[in-house]
Amino acid sequence: MTLHRDKTPGSSGIIHKSKSPMTLWAVLFWLVIWQIAGMIINDNIFFVTPLEVLQRLSQLVLQGSFWLSIGYSFTRIIAGFFLAAAIGTLMAILSSRSKQVESLLAPLILVIKSVPVVSFIILALIIFTSRNLSILISFMMGLPVFYSNVLQGIRSMDPKLDEMATVFRIPDPLRLRDIAMPQIYPYFEAAVSTAAGLCWKAGAAAEVIGIPDGSIGEYLQRAKVYLETADLFAWTIVIVICSLLLEKLSLLAAKRAATALERIPESQTDGANSEHTDSNDIKVNDLVKTYGTLKVLNDFNAVIQNGRVTAVMAPSGVGKTTLLRILTGLEAPDSGHVSGMENRKISYVFQEDRLLESFDAVTNVRIVRPELSDEEVKTALAAVGLRENACIISEYSGGMKRRVAIVRALMADWDVLFMDEPFRGLDEISRKLTIDYISQLLKGRTCVLVTHDPDEPQLMGAESIITLKV
Repeated sequence: MTLHRDKTPGSSGIIHKSKSPMTLWAVLFWLVIWQIAGMIINDNIFFVTPLEVLQRLSQLVLQGSFWLSIGYSFTRIIAGFFLAAAIGTLMAILSSRSKQVESLLAPLILVIKSVPVVSFIILALIIFTSRNLSILISFMMGLPVFYSNVLQGIRSMDPKLDEMATVFRIPDPLRLRDIAMPQIYPYFEAAVSTAAGLCWKAGAAAEVIGIPDGSIGEYLQRAKVYLETADLFAWTIVIVICSLLLEKLSLLAAKRAATALERIPESQTDGANSEHTDSNDIKVNDLVKTYGTLKVLNDFNAVIQNGRVTAVMAPSGVGKTTLLRILTGLEAPDSGHVSGMENRKISYVFQEDRLLESFDAVTNVRIVRPELSDEEVKTALAAVGLRENACIISEYSGGMKRRVAIVRALMADWDVLFMDEPFRGLDEISRKLTIDYISQLLKGRTCVLVTHDPDEPQLMGAESIITLKV
């Protein structure tokens, strides 16, 4: 399946956070202020200029011990960071699926967020040696950041897209790649940016207090004791650079993981638009459905004839969509039952478009039938007047999105098609093109059309009309 996503280089269809507003001229401005302040104070014990720091840093980089200390600290802090990312993400997934797990973890996350870092460091030194202290402290500082952000990302996911994936029987790996990841990734990216700085600050603080041999913290402590202010500033700059490097490496790893997901093999459907052998009608018996005090279906009975178009008509708010959701299994009635839907392959034009906004039209259609070629999809889109289909869905007009949703439903593998006000928002020309296209594919197949437009049942060739009463 060739994916057609956001055309921004390296985007992989993932939504990215906006770039930092920091600019080079702003950095230079504050460096000049720093330099002027240092020249005015003129005391290199208590305050040094950027030029003096740069000079000292250029001397340090020539020493082998400088690089060994960076390697020592970097490997430990990055280990804590990645442990926090992995375990925090796992905890967020478990909490999103179970309120009990979330309640169990809530006190732990609160304690980690509330207790000062120095308290954790001192307590840890009582139990552990200082050599790997920075791993533990970096992990503890990054854990709540990843946990909270990923959990928020999971909970921000659109449940309507999940319903769409259920209706179209999209396999779990593709759900993860094409539906979940684009929605969660911005929150994960924000967690990486925040946690990278926190882990380095906390990890360096742990090394300053624990003073493990050969660490950056040891050199910071030595600079403080001997009033080597230039060294103190130089090592601080090293920590900032390492923090930025950790952030960039982590985001690169996340993007590589997203790229690897693109290579997930697509599952083939059981058969392209296969015919359903069961000729039984769909029967609705004594359905009752209430929302609070509002009863939208009251002992409702109907027969939907197999192989024909049936229209369901009523004013808005009377229960048409509720009936479709019960027929498709997305909701359960309070009482009554539906027969004749067993083992049926369904397709659905939802009342909302439910498209993947960061993908183009071709990919939105192919996600429900990966074996379709690009040309087959483009031909179907052209039949409803969508010849330009290279841009992402978020750039489409409402009428264009509606037609993509209709094509997606028709190109899926189905034997019963449900359409909930499918022509909403279409102009007359687009509606005619779309109805002509639908009619070509409906011959001898079962379709349930929900509408409040009195003309649409006739235009769609409906052979029976079910009227819901207010």
